Amino acid sequence: MLAMAKCMRANGVPNFPDPSDGGGIQVNQSPNGSMTVNGVAVNAPAFQHATGKCQSKLPQGSPTSAAQIAKIRSGALKMANCMRSHGVTNFQDPVVKAGPGGRGIEMSAGSPGVDQQSPAFEKAQQICGSFMGRPIGSATSGTHSAGRTPKSTVSGA
Repeated sequence: MLAMAKCMRANGVPNFPDPSDGGGIQVNQSPNGSMTVNGVAVNAPAFQHATGKCQSKLPQGSPTSAAQIAKIRSGALKMANCMRSHGVTNFQDPVVKAGPGGRGIEMSAGSPGVDQQSPAFEKAQQICGSFMGRPIGSATSGTHSAGRTPKSTVSGA
C-alpha cells in the first residue's frame, strides 16, 4: 500500500496518506454520503485519475476465499443489527464481496443521512464496532473497515 500512496501523491493527490500500521487507509463517509481520503473527495477528478494510474500498485495477495468473505459479512451484519438496536435505526445492512480480481474485500456499509456526529451514533459505534474486530472509529487494517462507516476499501488481504 505504501507504493500506492506514493503513486497517488505523484499523480495529483499530494495529501494522500501513507497506510496505517495495519496496511490500510481511512476512508470517511459524511452524513450526505460523500467519501473522502484525508480530506480529498474520492470522486474528484484528480483522485479518479490517480487511482487509474496507480491501480497496479495495490498489493496482490492471495484470492479472497468464500469463508473469509462469509466471516466478514457475518460480522458486518451483526454490527448493523447492533447499530440499529442501539438507536441508529436507519443503519443499513452492509454489502460485502470480493474485491477486483477476487483479491481483498469490498464493503459498503452505513447509510446516507445517518448523523455520525450524534451522541447515539457515537455510543452505538463504540458498542457495536467489536463485531468487525475493533471499534469502527479505530485504526483500520484496510481489509474490511475504513473509518467510521466503511464505504469501500480494497486490500491485498
